[in-house]
Amino acid sequence: MSESRLGEYSTQRSAIVPSNTEADEPLIKLSAQPPSPGDIVTRSHREWFQYTLQDISKCCRLPSINLGPAVEKCHRHIKTLKSFNPSFPVYAHVCYPECIYRETGSFIEGDIHMETVKNFLQNNIEQRDKIIVPIIAASFQTCMTNIKNTMQSKGIKSYPNIEGLGCSPYASMIYGCVNAETFLHCPQEMWQNDNTCNIAKNFALQCNPLPHVPLPPM
Repeated sequence: MSESRLGEYSTQRSAIVPSNTEADEPLIKLSAQPPSPGDIVTRSHREWFQYTLQDISKCCRLPSINLGPAVEKCHRHIKTLKSFNPSFPVYAHVCYPECIYRETGSFIEGDIHMETVKNFLQNNIEQRDKIIVPIIAASFQTCMTNIKNTMQSKGIKSYPNIEGLGCSPYASMIYGCVNAETFLHCPQEMWQNDNTCNIAKNFALQCNPLPHVPLPPM
C-alpha cells in the first residue's frame, strides 16, 4: 500500500549570509519583527548556518496517511497530461491534489465532500497521530469557507477546468491552504518547539493570512 503525507506545509530554506568571514562577528538574528539592538547576537558561522538552514517543513510532525492505490493512479494520470513537465516531480503538478481527492472519494462534482474527508482521515491515519485529525478537518472547513467567500466577493462562481492544464485550480488552492492552516495549528504534541519553527509560525501568521494562496483571476 502506498503512503503519502497530507497537510505538509513546505517552504524554501533561507539563510542570512554574513558580509565577512570573522567567526565572532555579530550577525542579525532571523526575526519576524524588524531587528532591534537586542537582536544582535554573536555566534560561530557554523552554528549560525545550522540555525538558519533548518528545514521548517519538519516543524510539524505530520502523520503518514495510507492512500492505497490513489498515489499510483494519480502518478499515471498526471503523466498523461499535456501540461506535465518531466523536469518536476508528479506531486508538484497543480492537478495532483484534485486527482488524489477524487481517487479517495473526497472530490465530488467539483467540490470537497467534508464527511468523506473526515471519515478518510479517521480511518487512514495511524492511531498514535489521531490527535491531528480534527486539526486537518478544521483546516479543510476553514479554507473552503474562506476561499468560497473570497471567490463570491470577486464575482467568481466556480473555477472550470483550464484548457491545456487538465483540471480546475480549485482543489490545488484548497490543498495549499490546508497545508498552511495545519502548519499554523499543529498540535503541541507534534510541534517542534524551537526558535526557528516558532519564528516561522509567527512570520506566517503575520504575513500569510487566509486563504494563504493566491486566487487566480477568471
